[in-house]
Amino acid sequence: METLLANLSALSDDAKAWALAGLVTLKALHSIYLSLRCPVMRGVADVTEEMIAEAKAYKFAPPPSYLMIMIGGVAIAIAGLYMLNDTQYGPLALIALVVGVYMFITEPTRLFVNVGKMEVYSSTGEAGDRNELARDRLGAAHLERAAYETAIAVAVVAVLWFF
Repeated sequence: METLLANLSALSDDAKAWALAGLVTLKALHSIYLSLRCPVMRGVADVTEEMIAEAKAYKFAPPPSYLMIMIGGVAIAIAGLYMLNDTQYGPLALIALVVGVYMFITEPTRLFVNVGKMEVYSSTGEAGDRNELARDRLGAAHLERAAYETAIAVAVVAVLWFF
């Protein structure tokens, strides 16, 4: 355990580790921006009749790539955990760990955002509160994605800063 803590403290001097922290933070800021300014959620997006027809015919089924991204993310994160104790490959291990965790944490939220957009498209022009509820669900999906990405960014910066 002491070797792992020593390697983590050595990571704070590595520019690649800080570059990774910067990239993860930028992606989190982008998601926060989208959660606040999504044109579909705000109702300012141009929704065509073709988009509405496609959304009404949409049946939720995760794409085949979803399983591969989830399994790949877990595998990359586990490989990063095992390599984190190595003095030579410490920065690479941190990058692998963060990328793997990012993949399997945020991939479901990406699907929720896409499904939320389809709900908004399919309810465009209908009477009642269905469209407003769909916009609220889309906003919640955006907020969840932003929260996960922000938590990952804070964790990476905290590891680099405090160790």
